Amino acid sequence: MGHGYYYSINSVIFWFHMPVFYFISGYLLKIPNKIDISNLCKKQCKTLLIPYGVTPVK
Repeated sequence: MGHGYYYSINSVIFWFHMPVFYFISGYLLKIPNKIDISNLCKKQCKTLLIPYGVTPVK
């Protein structure tokens, strides 16, 4: 009987939580004044891919 409210609140949260995450992460991204795109991409890939590769997947 009371589960209908939980479902609607839960669906609203899941509807906007990923766009909010992308907005906040893009807002907080610091790009230096002298942009060297290749070094920036290498650093970001290393920062993101090493934990992805180290984490075991079941």
